[in-house]
Amino acid sequence: MHKKLKLAGAFLLAISSLPAYTADKIDGWIFLTNTNNFNFYGKERSLTENKGIRSIIIQEVPISKNSSAKILYSHFTIPSKACKNEFGEITMYEMRGKVAGKYDYVKGGSSAAAYIADLVCGN
Repeated sequence: MHKKLKLAGAFLLAISSLPAYTADKIDGWIFLTNTNNFNFYGKERSLTENKGIRSIIIQEVPISKNSSAKILYSHFTIPSKACKNEFGEITMYEMRGKVAGKYDYVKGGSSAAAYIADLVCGN
C-alpha cells in the first residue's frame, strides 16, 4: 500500500507540471499527453506497482470529433527495473489481456509512450 501511495504522489506531482494544453476533461481520468490525433488519459487511482511492474489504465481519445477512430482503453506497463535503468520496454495490453504493442523506452524520449512511462516511473 505504501508503494502505491508513493507512486500516486509522484504521478500527481509530475502531471501538475504539464504544459498548458487544453484537453477535454473526463471525469475519473487525468490528461497525460497528446499526439496529433489523440489525447491520452490515465484512470484515476489505477497507477500500481506489483511484482516489479508499474502499470496504469490508459484511455486514448481521438482529438477530432469528425474522426472515425474509436476510443481505446489499454493497460500500460513498464518494469520497475526499466524505470531505474532509464531505458527498457513498454508493453501495452488490450483490456482483455492480449498484447496490443511493445515500445522502446528511454527516459526523456519524445514519444507519447515514453512520456507516459516517465510519469509512471516518477522521472
